[in-house]
Amino acid sequence: MKNSQDKTDRSLFEELDAQIREETGKHVVTYKKETVAQIVLNYLQESGYSRIEVVEVVNDFVEHFKSALLDGSTIVISKHGRLVPRLKAGGRPVRDLSRNTQIKMKTTATVTFSKTKKATGGKVTIRGLAQSFMAQYDSDHRKQVLAGYIASTFFACITRTKSENHRMEVRGLGVFRSQKIKARVGRNPKTGEQTNILEATYPRFRISKPFRDELAAALSRQK
Repeated sequence: MKNSQDKTDRSLFEELDAQIREETGKHVVTYKKETVAQIVLNYLQESGYSRIEVVEVVNDFVEHFKSALLDGSTIVISKHGRLVPRLKAGGRPVRDLSRNTQIKMKTTATVTFSKTKKATGGKVTIRGLAQSFMAQYDSDHRKQVLAGYIASTFFACITRTKSENHRMEVRGLGVFRSQKIKARVGRNPKTGEQTNILEATYPRFRISKPFRDELAAALSRQK
């Protein structure tokens, strides 16, 4: 049953990818919140959900996703990476090139995929995040089912950005993409010895400026 489900999901994505490429004329496919809504509508087309209803719940899920980061939690996306929110303390002297003067860097925040960096809060898995989101609709089973599909589709879009041919741009949150790092000779930070680093593709995230400011304020209050 699961294999059949996976094939159906892949088919929906492949059809949508072809449609996006045809409309944009670009090889790189960019998913957006509207894409998540369209996939869910296609999948649940016999269930009677309206586009307005689906878009509203997609927006609610993005806010729920952001709230986990604002709480200082690391979001663990299985088979993809750990999304870690961090505060970057200000005070370091930097040069303002426009005025050619030295100023102090202001405190800011960022969110990155990292195997080693730690957040101030705990960890939440995609399953945990989906369940806590669905719990908001305990009194409305119909909308609770929709919330589950939206959460799983949102994360499916993120994991597809493991390919350099896909990216996900979420207004008010940021951009998910991947970057291929070529094989090279590096250095072991603990021993100082040279080591061969194999070619690999890594997940990347670029936070939006409005959310960066919001996150900096939230994490500063937690210090």
